[in-house]
Amino acid sequence: MKDRDVGIQLTPLEEGLRQLADLENPIPLSPEMVDVSTLKKQFAESGLNMEIGETEKKALARTKFRSWEKGKGATVALITGVEKVSILEAKLLELSAGGPRIISRRTGQAIVGSESRGLRQFTARLLAVSLGVITPEEFCEATNMAVWKGLRRGKNEEIKQRLAGIFSGTPEPESTTSSIPPGSTEKVYAFLKNGLRD
Repeated sequence: MKDRDVGIQLTPLEEGLRQLADLENPIPLSPEMVDVSTLKKQFAESGLNMEIGETEKKALARTKFRSWEKGKGATVALITGVEKVSILEAKLLELSAGGPRIISRRTGQAIVGSESRGLRQFTARLLAVSLGVITPEEFCEATNMAVWKGLRRGKNEEIKQRLAGIFSGTPEPESTTSSIPPGSTEKVYAFLKNGLRD
């Protein structure tokens, strides 16, 4: 499919992320949209380090993204280039501006920067699926859950019920599922594909 704005060919995943971002009628991602070899090639061509070791791949498969210095975050930093983590984090914060923040159990205060946690998780999942660390099914399910949670935030019950019908093939997001702001997934994908440039 061609990008209607610039006339370039979109991959099925790019088109899927665009449809998932449709606020009126989102279409959940499906595994057949995810071509792992195309993803890996696109990211490698953009300058991302797609040749990582098994230890790093295991870290990328973890469920939590705690920091850029350890585990999943350190692996994302290795892939993007440690010197570019601040560029990536700034973009994720920009895309998630105004989103919900985690409240610290210790202080009772909102944690600055925590509003981008859903997009950090999405970024890690996108890289993980491109490296074969998780399956396209796992990627789609987790992404659909996080986007669904983001879409229903602050909506009335009628809209929430309509979204539940649209996402009926997706498990209900848990309270610990980090939400993804509507429309941000396709922007993160493009940012990574363009070598961390708009």
